[in-house]
Amino acid sequence: MKDWKRWISLYVRLIFLHIRSQFEFPGDFWIGVLGSALKQVTGLIFLGALFAHIPAIAGWSRWQVAFLFAMILIPQGIADVAAAGPWTLRTLVSHGAFDRVLLSPAPPLLVVLTKISNFHQGAATGLLGVALVMVSSAHLHLAWDVAHAMYFGCALISGTVIVSAVNLAANSYVFWEPTPTSAVPFFVNNIAEIAKFPMSAYGKTVQFALTYIVPFAAVSYYPGRILLGKSPLNLGAFAYTLFMALATSIVAYGIWTRGLRRYQSTGH
Repeated sequence: MKDWKRWISLYVRLIFLHIRSQFEFPGDFWIGVLGSALKQVTGLIFLGALFAHIPAIAGWSRWQVAFLFAMILIPQGIADVAAAGPWTLRTLVSHGAFDRVLLSPAPPLLVVLTKISNFHQGAATGLLGVALVMVSSAHLHLAWDVAHAMYFGCALISGTVIVSAVNLAANSYVFWEPTPTSAVPFFVNNIAEIAKFPMSAYGKTVQFALTYIVPFAAVSYYPGRILLGKSPLNLGAFAYTLFMALATSIVAYGIWTRGLRRYQSTGH
């Protein structure tokens, strides 16, 4: 138990050190925030252009889909801040620098998770998501009672875990294909773009893939249905959200540990 407390404390300190270091060059930081925000705004521009020609997507209105966008953006933003380290795996492994990770007294996964913090990108993405929740909630006249507020928080935490776990699993592919230019992590990460729209707009194959294989639908669509009143809020909703976060984490950790066993040091 003491080890867990020590590692969690170390994790938090390292992330905050990364965040503080990015404020040493405020001009560069704010340019990064602006660039990241513009990247996400292009998606909203596309959404606006789309709804200028159609009234709804599979029965979902403009602001309901905007709410789904937000349910993806906020967890992505938090993950960019607190768990962006796996994106360095391709470089660490292919350049032989992963040996230093294994020689660290801290657990390898903790070292990797805290390698970097994309605070400027995460802040822009997360804050845009929060703004979208507020604006879409106002347009949809959502009534936020205590139960729905608690579920919203639960969904965001679980969503962050799922996004982080998927990124870890995708970047662990480098243990099988040690190249710094692998497109696999980017491909998997971009699947989240599909989950910004209602699953009912897709075929059964896509729905299955986004629910059980790369479960981004558990980040946006299913919580969104409940928060928008399309599905009932009950204990089962909480259980499903937490279960998907746990299951995704277990699978991602399994892929990570299997990859570690495959790793060959540059000294071999």
